[in-house]
Amino acid sequence: MGCPLLAPEGSLIATSGRPGCRGGGRGGGGRGELLIEAGLALASELGLDGLLRRIVELAVRVVESFAKQVSVALESARARRELSRLVVLEERERIARELHDGII
Repeated sequence: MGCPLLAPEGSLIATSGRPGCRGGGRGGGGRGELLIEAGLALASELGLDGLLRRIVELAVRVVESFAKQVSVALESARARRELSRLVVLEERERIARELHDGII
């Protein structure tokens, strides 16, 4: 027998198919995890474990893809900032050379 899944007001939603309880029977970490646990329990009762697992796998892929895109965007922004900094330094060096050459 699994953990009782309780709504915030304390009423029983379902009993998870997972053995052992985390977080006092509320699924562990708040409302989000409560909904996940309730969804898993319902999917198990309906025999949709495989479908739910596939949905989770697809969601993980989407999140991984998004994380990779964010990583590329951050690296691109860093490279643009560095390029801008180098352009400013080169311009300063050019102006300094011109001033120096004009004085001599």
